[in-house]
Amino acid sequence: MNKRRFNPWWRASQSGRSMSTATLQREGRQAITAVSAEQLRERYPFYSAKPAVAVDVTSESDARLNLGVPFGPAERFVKRVLDLVGAVVGLVLLLPVLLVAAVAIKLDSPGPVLFRQERVGQCGRRFRILKLRTMVKDNDGSDHLAYVAALMRGEAKAEDGVFKLTADPRVTRVGRTLRKLSIDEIPQLINVLLGHMSLVGPRPPMAEEVRMYDDWAWQRLRVKPGLTGLWQVSGRCELGFRDMVELDLRYQEAWSPVLELRILLKTPAAVLSSRGAA
Repeated sequence: MNKRRFNPWWRASQSGRSMSTATLQREGRQAITAVSAEQLRERYPFYSAKPAVAVDVTSESDARLNLGVPFGPAERFVKRVLDLVGAVVGLVLLLPVLLVAAVAIKLDSPGPVLFRQERVGQCGRRFRILKLRTMVKDNDGSDHLAYVAALMRGEAKAEDGVFKLTADPRVTRVGRTLRKLSIDEIPQLINVLLGHMSLVGPRPPMAEEVRMYDDWAWQRLRVKPGLTGLWQVSGRCELGFRDMVELDLRYQEAWSPVLELRILLKTPAAVLSSRGAA
């Protein structure tokens, strides 16, 4: 199946048309729900044609949204046990790294050690993600959001081989090293313990990103976001947005405890290689 012809972002870029975000989202919903629902169900048995417009990530009803979870009770139990054991072990083993990183952050630039930001999790639920601060305090994120929007439309150009702002002036000197080795994401093990996230799953998007999702992309929110996943061990920012969604859906479709462990075991090598990091 050629997913591109069902992707209004790609069609608009090929035709040269100037279309608003609202128009693109509307066309995306129509293309997916009216034209390709049966084909999507063939590839993704858990696909739902429920319009994404039913979801408002700015409302208080987010937590009541039910997109349907692809994992059964037994699978969720196994996954949660793996999360709890892995998060506790990870925090204990990585505590010295956290302490050294915290000292380096305080010496490098003014501001707090931890950075908190609202993200969108499973079924549209919002939560506060925890990271080590890698940017200057009170920075302007407008350029980043513009780049993300271009990436989702298929218009962003790779910088140094990765789809990310590699020369982001907001990132501190210490922050670049922390990001390259993914040390800044260690505090998210606390989010895993709290049940906001899982060790393995899609990366948690910002609300501004989710507002631009079509129905196909919305399917990645059916599971808890994760610290690592197929996207992370397959090249991270070397891959475009549609490739990332494809991998996230493939993970849901093929999930098993063995796949979960394989991704976890591949993660350290992916982090140390810095492939796709920026």
